Amino acid sequence: MASLSAASLLALSSLICHLAASSAVLNLRARPGDDVTLICQVPDGVNIEAVEWRRTDRRELKRVLLYRDGHLDTTNQHPSFKNRVELKDRDTKNGDLSVILKNVKKEEDSGTYVCRFRAAGDHLTERDIFAPISTIRLMVVDPVLYQTAQPEDDVTLRCQAPDGVDIAAEWSRTDLKKESVFLYRDGRIDSEDQPLSFKNRVELKDGEIKNGNLSVILKNVTKNDSGTYECRITASDAKHSSRTIKAPPICTIRLMIVDPVPAPRQWSQLAIVLAVALALFAVAFVIYKILEPYRIKLNLNLKAHPGDDVTLRCQARCCVNIKAVEWSRPDLKEEKPVVIYRDGHIDSENLLLSFKNRVELKDKEMKNGDLSVILKNVKKEDSGTYEFRFKTAVAKCLTIISTDLISTIQLEVVDPVLNLNLTAHPGDDVTLRCQVPDAVNITMVKWSRTDLKEEEYVLLYQDGRIVTDHQPLTFKNRVDLKDKEMKNGDLSVILKNVKKEDSGTYECRYKASGDKADPICIIQLEVVDPEAAVPVLEVVAGVLSAAVTRRKQKPSAEHREVHSEVV
Repeated sequence: MASLSAASLLALSSLICHLAASSAVLNLRARPGDDVTLICQVPDGVNIEAVEWRRTDRRELKRVLLYRDGHLDTTNQHPSFKNRVELKDRDTKNGDLSVILKNVKKEEDSGTYVCRFRAAGDHLTERDIFAPISTIRLMVVDPVLYQTAQPEDDVTLRCQAPDGVDIAAEWSRTDLKKESVFLYRDGRIDSEDQPLSFKNRVELKDGEIKNGNLSVILKNVTKNDSGTYECRITASDAKHSSRTIKAPPICTIRLMIVDPVPAPRQWSQLAIVLAVALALFAVAFVIYKILEPYRIKLNLNLKAHPGDDVTLRCQARCCVNIKAVEWSRPDLKEEKPVVIYRDGHIDSENLLLSFKNRVELKDKEMKNGDLSVILKNVKKEDSGTYEFRFKTAVAKCLTIISTDLISTIQLEVVDPVLNLNLTAHPGDDVTLRCQVPDAVNITMVKWSRTDLKEEEYVLLYQDGRIVTDHQPLTFKNRVDLKDKEMKNGDLSVILKNVKKEDSGTYECRYKASGDKADPICIIQLEVVDPEAAVPVLEVVAGVLSAAVTRRKQKPSAEHREVHSEVV
């Protein structure tokens, strides 16, 4: 084997020294929602072939990031880290192997992270993998809480630990050296090193640690109690080199004891403050009124049914001289507008094909600032966000102004809901009807009843079969699709041998190509005894019988004339 050059030996020794120096554990704190940089550095000039970050405290979260062959390898990356972790510098310039972990969470992301790498070069083979070069213990904790109280108040310092864990807990104040405000260890309160100023003034809120509640009450506070209080925990069976707990705090509270705010001594001072406030309000109101003609106020949610003509409303003020109008769909990949009106006509060459000949201005002259458009014969594909912009050149009340003003409308095109009332007798087989347009590619059908639990259903058809996992026992083997092939969009079901307990409100939902599963049919089913209809039939029969009798007894016109002559 060829001997290593002096430069290679120097680089190798420098790297080994660097790794030895980097083996210390770095403690890092962050707040929920922060983006955290996990630092890892190797000497400049090392040819990096692969970088790996791992979690050593939880096996199921083992791989955080793997970068090799010039790209990220997400094959075995845990799902909780996907799209949340990336190299700070993908080129790993100057030996920077740091990663950024985005939007950290308190429970999931707290733990121990280790950085490893593989290098290739004259003095290293591709299989040379170094031991961890950076170890970071990340703790995601709630931010510092600020608490204010007045002298002689009883103050509750709140802290919550995981439930079901046997722990030792300590409350300390940062300006105290080795003394504890409150120490709970081995199932009892340890007040041996507690400062005299806190004796008999601090106690657990519940008298004991319940459900991980470590909150304490500090009684009869004074201004001397102001300061930063920290709550720490550790395993109760852990060996302690000192009486205090060395773990990072899980809760930090900054307590300020202040005197009550006195009332104003002179009414003149209050009058001056009110006068200044009113003057600022007046200035703000004047500015608001000046800019009001150029402000669009509409931000609407709009629902429609397939086939409807929908008006997307937008109103400008009267003194605005409109030069161009544009409606667009920002949620579509194509950058073309839905409609653009300029130079007195609609520019149809640069529109989206799906909107051509379907969109027009409600008022082509845009009288009174009406910039609304009509979208004809809407389809489900038209659901989305519509944004409006217009440009002005000269206004009557202000001179030469050019600006973009925006109005937003969220349009949702849904199938109409059919409401039906249905009556049946015990023992009947009832058809609950539901129909969708033919040729719809149906991926899911769900019949539910409003009084059932959220996860339960009357019938669920998914992935080409009927699913019965969460179907209540009362419906098993009693409900079936009327047409299992759902020809012509028929989603009706047959409910066999109905009982009074089947009375209720039934809803039919379906999904097609990723649509939302909104109800399209609502049926109010009432199961009643046959005897309930008898009194109604008797009344109807009685009315008909009386009508026939009266008709037989009623004299004709001819009979009345003859009778009068005889008299």
